[in-house]
Amino acid sequence: EEMTTFFEKLAKYIGRNIRHLLDRKDGNYCFRLQKDRVYYASETLVRKAQSVPKENLAAFGTCFGKFTRTRKFRLEITALDYLARYALYKIWIRPAGVMSYLYGNNVLKAHLGRITENTPKHHGVVFFSMSDTPLGFGVSAYTTKECRKLESTAIIAFHQADVGQYIRDEDALSAYQADMNEGQSLLVIQFLAIIRDGSQELDSPVPLQIPVLLFYTLALALSPRVIGGSLRPWKTRTYAPCDDAVVTRVGG
Repeated sequence: EEMTTFFEKLAKYIGRNIRHLLDRKDGNYCFRLQKDRVYYASETLVRKAQSVPKENLAAFGTCFGKFTRTRKFRLEITALDYLARYALYKIWIRPAGVMSYLYGNNVLKAHLGRITENTPKHHGVVFFSMSDTPLGFGVSAYTTKECRKLESTAIIAFHQADVGQYIRDEDALSAYQADMNEGQSLLVIQFLAIIRDGSQELDSPVPLQIPVLLFYTLALALSPRVIGGSLRPWKTRTYAPCDDAVVTRVGG
């Protein structure tokens, strides 16, 4: 039932292009449910994540979204890269309307730059800037033909998520968020080519992240209450793990 709900939601944005997420030339990829969140990762990474106890496994791969208490699935902005790549219907926002959208507002007819032909009503759409930069996703309020007859103040698409959430909702939006008690630390394990396969290329520039991750892991483990030179209770930062990362919570 959960699998059906997830794929029905995803199909509203990318349709049959879901097969491109599962049938990849660079390896076998799959979706996995972990603590009400759906993650997208390679089968190699999934097998390595299975070596971590479920109560300690926080995140792995890319988080596509989560199930609510009523068991409805909600896509999160962390899935935007894949939605933008395989979207069936797109809306381009004019420069004058980009900031309004990035503050969580709906898209008006006055801010409409372009729209995919034959876009249906109440269907998933992905928003782009006029320079083809993905901005977020939402739901169309009218068809393409109906949009041409609307007034400039009319709402042509409803907002659901945007990249501005990485700043606005930093404390709420994350692949893993939890209050950490004193003596606990967040351990970020990067599975590099040395551990996996020396001949396999990495999907992201992980080596650049290694010093930063090691520094924060060591600093938090040694002094979990010292952040920015002040003593205070602390929370984990927002992390959106890359395809080669597993995040675990380790008690001190």
